[in-house]
Amino acid sequence: MKKNRIELIFDKEIVCLVGNPFGYSVYQEQIKCKFDYGCINIIVFPEQINRVAISFMQGMMRDLLKKIPKNEILSRVEFEASSKALVERIKERVVF
Repeated sequence: MKKNRIELIFDKEIVCLVGNPFGYSVYQEQIKCKFDYGCINIIVFPEQINRVAISFMQGMMRDLLKKIPKNEILSRVEFEASSKALVERIKERVVF
């Protein structure tokens, strides 16, 4: 299946992503218009991000989980981050 990369952009000073409203605003501003339901979407977190809270992921994934069943989300959305451990924590927070 075709892959679609969505590279997130944050101020360099931001290293930790928290908050449901912030996650939802990132979805609205950076993901919604680029997300392709016919592809595997790779959401790329910048290198400086070292922590992502469940509240952020809940906000960021809210609308996607209305259209893609939770048990299918990780087969339609992949994540890239500064470390494999962070990617695993992000994936855990998606299927909360």
